[in-house]
Amino acid sequence: MVKGRNRKHEHNVLVLGCSRLGASLASLCSQREESVTIVDQNEAAFVKLSPNYDGLKACGNVTDMDDLSMVHVKEMDQIFVTTNDDCTNVMCALLLRECNEHAKIFVRLIDPERKQVMDGYAIETICLDDLWVERCSSLLQKESENTQILRR
Repeated sequence: MVKGRNRKHEHNVLVLGCSRLGASLASLCSQREESVTIVDQNEAAFVKLSPNYDGLKACGNVTDMDDLSMVHVKEMDQIFVTTNDDCTNVMCALLLRECNEHAKIFVRLIDPERKQVMDGYAIETICLDDLWVERCSSLLQKESENTQILRR
């Protein structure tokens, strides 16, 4: 069942999984006045959404094509797969790529070794471990640059 209203804007955004991450992304997209829909199999998860969330909410299984067609997955421009389970996210992303060739798909992965499954499918993977390493590397680089400046 789909609840809420959706606006027609430049981007149609779909968020699959109303984890803290999914709820935050959907709320951000809503704040930016994107046309956003969030799907989770547990209706109680929607309490994590911002009180100002103004998109659609749908209760359904993110790996069930009937449930995904209910939220017009083929019309989506950007899809974020954010459940707390890597296997579900990988399977869902691969199903989505088969039914929507033009969408930009982003997949949350906890285990960085699972990224290789996405190779060749034009699916963007985002892994917390990789983000940590990137950020720490950037901070260490800045610290090193500042130290070199002080030594001069």
